[in-house]
Amino acid sequence: MKNYLTIITLLFSFAMTSQVSVSTSKIMRSSDLDLELIENFKKTTTVFVLRDNYTIEEYNKMLESFWDVTPFKVVLEKDYNLQEFLSTEYSIASMNYLHTDKDISKMSGNAANTMFFKFDIRVFNEKQIEKIKLKLASTKKGKDENIGNYIAYNSDDVAHVFMYPILNKEVGMAIYYKKFDKVSDWASSDESAYFNYSLGYLKNYFQNINKSLKENKGVGLFEEVLIKSELKKLKNQDLIIPKYMIDMPIISEKDLGKAYSYSYTFQNSETIDKSVMEGEEFYYLQHTIINSDRFIEIVNAKTGEVIFKNVSISPLAFKFKKKHIELINDAISKS
Repeated sequence: MKNYLTIITLLFSFAMTSQVSVSTSKIMRSSDLDLELIENFKKTTTVFVLRDNYTIEEYNKMLESFWDVTPFKVVLEKDYNLQEFLSTEYSIASMNYLHTDKDISKMSGNAANTMFFKFDIRVFNEKQIEKIKLKLASTKKGKDENIGNYIAYNSDDVAHVFMYPILNKEVGMAIYYKKFDKVSDWASSDESAYFNYSLGYLKNYFQNINKSLKENKGVGLFEEVLIKSELKKLKNQDLIIPKYMIDMPIISEKDLGKAYSYSYTFQNSETIDKSVMEGEEFYYLQHTIINSDRFIEIVNAKTGEVIFKNVSISPLAFKFKKKHIELINDAISKS
């Protein structure tokens, strides 16, 4: 029972913001960018399958302000039918819930059933489409919990946004017992399932992807970023820190006072979201845990560009330490 509770606690801890990758590689390296695949993607109409949190009009207004790498169409999740768009003429941008078993300790025999909550952009070739159609024809809707994984393995990824949900006890137990269909049902129906599924955050993620794809430039998941020309601006303006990071707590204000030499402000997610949508230029902190990997980022809210990213191993821990704040402080001071 103790081991079970430990695993559930870990699952609850992964309630952070997200991490963008633009890559055609399964291991998401920026250098592994299949330019032919990207050019094929640019010939498609991208179907954005988005949660029912907002209206189609609100999503359209957000996307129209920057998305120009392809034509696009917005479909709400409740109205979405993959088979309507299963064609080489379309690329699909949608939430996907993929699962895998991951050993935590070979010595103890413990295992965690890991579920990835990812917003992916995918394209399909004729062979893949035929396989998926055959699979869908032989599967009763809602009866095959592996259908998401099957589609993922029979499509080509262009970009990803790793999302992290606000897990509750029931969902954590469903992951533990491999009831992945229940988890995906919850994730797709609960409007408050994520900290960061909002128009402003989505705008920044999609801005980053749009710019990278237009420039045929990859964004590697595990590659660090340091843009000194932007970081130096934080010597004279506030770094915005999402308020939930101090409430959870993920970060300590005491450590900030000791290790960060510049000014900062805590803002709630609604305020950050509103400012992003209004096109204000400021810099905000993001923090993501993907399994045992920690990602610390600073984002330009006007462009969606990540100007600082540090990647480190962080097994069984999700809180900032003083040394993480010092990393940010040193990067700014040397810019």
